[in-house]
Amino acid sequence: MNTVSSAAEELGVKGIDISAVSENFENFMMSVTRVTTRLRLKASSSFHALSVAIPRVSKAKIINQIEKLRKLIGESDLTEKEKNRANRELDGLIQTVAANRVDLGRVMATVAFLSVAIGGTTSFLADAPEALITISAVIGEAKLAEEEELRQIQAEEKPLAIPDMRNEEVNDDEIPF
Repeated sequence: MNTVSSAAEELGVKGIDISAVSENFENFMMSVTRVTTRLRLKASSSFHALSVAIPRVSKAKIINQIEKLRKLIGESDLTEKEKNRANRELDGLIQTVAANRVDLGRVMATVAFLSVAIGGTTSFLADAPEALITISAVIGEAKLAEEEELRQIQAEEKPLAIPDMRNEEVNDDEIPF
């Protein structure tokens, strides 16, 4: 307990109170767990700025829009080759969305491809852009929520800094040696 508390104090980590040990050991352990979880999240290699963890409800919304796009592709005046290519892209998008963390680059590349692919069709144009916008919006909302959560988790302290005294006048009477 002393080791954990001393290390936290030395590293400037807030949230661990050694005085809580004598009063309630369980509360002390919970505070240590909270701090270590925060630090693990910061150091996690699975967190990447260009990916997002999408909640289950949002994944369902995205998959619903993908199925809507698949139906529109089937009813469009695209050639069979173009339909097959678009459906393969949608299959890849479903796999990407099903992952724990969704690669934003892959999703946006697929959305861009589908936007270009539908550009030449007339029957497809009415509903497809709405579905593509919905997919982008749901992913964007998830990313914004994740970034806000991360901001709340991170320490709000400024790092320690040595004051810049290069341009200040030195009073020789204040030098201790």
